[in-house]
Amino acid sequence: MCGRFDLHSSTEPLALLFAMEPLVVSPRYNIAPSTPVVALTFQNRPRWAQPTWGFRTRFSGRDKWIANARRETVCDKPLFRKHLKQRVLLPANGFYEWRKTPTGPQPYYCAVNGEPLFCFGGLMRHAPDGPEVTILTTDANETMRPIHHRMPVIVPREHFHRWLDPDLSWQEIERVTEPLANDQLVIRPVSRYVNDARHEGPQCLAPPQELF
Repeated sequence: MCGRFDLHSSTEPLALLFAMEPLVVSPRYNIAPSTPVVALTFQNRPRWAQPTWGFRTRFSGRDKWIANARRETVCDKPLFRKHLKQRVLLPANGFYEWRKTPTGPQPYYCAVNGEPLFCFGGLMRHAPDGPEVTILTTDANETMRPIHHRMPVIVPREHFHRWLDPDLSWQEIERVTEPLANDQLVIRPVSRYVNDARHEGPQCLAPPQELF
């Protein structure tokens, strides 16, 4: 799954690939569902968007944000199926995953080796209160598996344009969204400070500390 991630660097590398102006955003180190995120979409041309992370649904009288969609079943779920052509790229510097331990959940920071800025694959929909986005997930590779059995779909840089092309079928797109190669994922433990979604700042990436 993907429950938190960070984007603290400039979007300029992505903007250069699409010959567009970078989007200026404030650094964020603990991005959580139900909050705005940065996305690159295609509407006649590449465009920046800032949708809310999660497809908003009502469950037992309460709002629930569907932050992730399983890549393997997304074509079968009515909530996602009609948005398969509304694909987006979500830039990130890394994402967090948690492993259960006797002393509580231990967070890990996961990044792509040699790619300081990479992109998740997501789907966007236009809801009454504004655009919303969900991040696709896939089976974990061997590097991630000791931490969690799922991981976000990370679109290879060479397939960014194909991913956004609404004319390509999902079957064609699916071929370029296999789990990241084992040696491309770099994982390290970080401070439990990041466990609280209200916490922000570079300290979210600090090494584990007894204080937390």
